[in-house]
Amino acid sequence: MNIFTEIEYLYGTYVTAGFYPISNGRNDHCSIALGSVIYFNNSVGLELSISYYSNKDITQNITNNGIQMALGFQIHLEKL
Repeated sequence: MNIFTEIEYLYGTYVTAGFYPISNGRNDHCSIALGSVIYFNNSVGLELSISYYSNKDITQNITNNGIQMALGFQIHLEKL
């Protein structure tokens, strides 16, 4: 069993088109996660994590905050 943390920051730009007028914008996203991996053997593990995120559209001044839970597998290839 291993414990891990993850910190993430993303910055991006976008262009929208379609039914609405074309617009440009910027956004940023940051999150922090804490989780653990339970290994079944040397190669395969089950990963459980919980994270808090904040996503802000800088152009429109809209902020979304939330909590996410994730479940996944880690598979490590072994050298023969």
